[in-house]
Amino acid sequence: MGFSFRHYIDKTLFRGLTIYHTRLPIIIVNDADAKKAQSFTLFHELGHLLRKESTIDYWEDYPNDVETWCNELAGNVLMPAEQVISAVDKIDDLDAVKRIAGFFQVSPYACLVRLRQMRMIDRNTYDIFEAELKDEYRMLQKKLKESSGGPPRNRSLEVLNQYGRIYATAVFQAYHNQEIGFHKLCRLFDLKNPSHVLELEGHI
Repeated sequence: MGFSFRHYIDKTLFRGLTIYHTRLPIIIVNDADAKKAQSFTLFHELGHLLRKESTIDYWEDYPNDVETWCNELAGNVLMPAEQVISAVDKIDDLDAVKRIAGFFQVSPYACLVRLRQMRMIDRNTYDIFEAELKDEYRMLQKKLKESSGGPPRNRSLEVLNQYGRIYATAVFQAYHNQEIGFHKLCRLFDLKNPSHVLELEGHI
């Protein structure tokens, strides 16, 4: 028996979540993210399962050996090296990255990561293009907020309804297991007021 649920969670807060279990491993992919980005996230989270670990991934995760390994797995599956080499001509701006991404049907960010993995762009170029992608996303979110209504009357319940109990429970479990700190706990719910976080847990 299966079930489905749907809640909007900003992709800058949560892109993928992996819960490792020997019998029932779980991967959750944020469907608020672009469809082409979700495929990269799926294989990235599969990498965490292969490493037998649980984790929460979001946009501004700092690169480390584990995240790099999972990114390489996803990149190798979605953008095989030989095909990338044959498809790439010149990468002089973000539009070139977007064209390559369109060819492989992946997100510009996933393509950017893959190009850096293959050393087809240097670190400085990667940082510049990544900053441009984030600026584009922030501008889009700003326009969406300007067209929306006022703030919710009950912030903690609003967040719970938005994120869902499965996600909220997993995040609080990670916090109580000391896998994440309180600051990151607040970020994963996009809550600036600590009292709202405490209220939120009381609703679970």
